[in-house]
Amino acid sequence: MDTRPLISKPEIICIVAVLAAAAILLFFWTFIGGRLEAVVTVDGQETMRTTIEKKEAKIFFCEERPSVAFSIGDNAAAIIESDCPDQICVRTGALRFHGQSAVCLPNRIALRVVKINPSAADTDLIIGTKK
Repeated sequence: MDTRPLISKPEIICIVAVLAAAAILLFFWTFIGGRLEAVVTVDGQETMRTTIEKKEAKIFFCEERPSVAFSIGDNAAAIIESDCPDQICVRTGALRFHGQSAVCLPNRIALRVVKINPSAADTDLIIGTKK
């Protein structure tokens, strides 16, 4: 009868180290760095896109649905007013991280936070040759 453990101590240490590194990379990829934009869609069509800045928040109204108001700024975006009955979109609160969203189903409006894709104009340095 074999009494060896299924996984040895060095294997456990290696697995824990890989999982910790993956968690750290995921954290930095998701929450740290990069500028963010607030994207508003109505009926699945993008109607507004604006940078989320550290400046004081500004109030925006949706032209297609004037009863819905957004607050964008102060490092966050939020739906702050809606005429929908359940107010889930308003209670979602401030969106501060890439991938977060607030949706108002009765008004068919979605507010998403996305990272800004860097363009060539934002590039500091390119190394290599183009063939």
